[in-house]
Amino acid sequence: MDIQLDTSKLNISVATTRGVFQPPRYSKIRMESETPRPGPLALKN
Repeated sequence: MDIQLDTSKLNISVATTRGVFQPPRYSKIRMESETPRPGPLALKN
């Protein structure tokens, strides 16, 4: 339980720092990652 809580806090810190640093870049990477992910996965499935 302690490890999970620590990991959650670390993940939030990284996401917040990256978002504050470059929110447009993070958004673009996420959108692009989501587009090609379901495409090939759905075709293979």
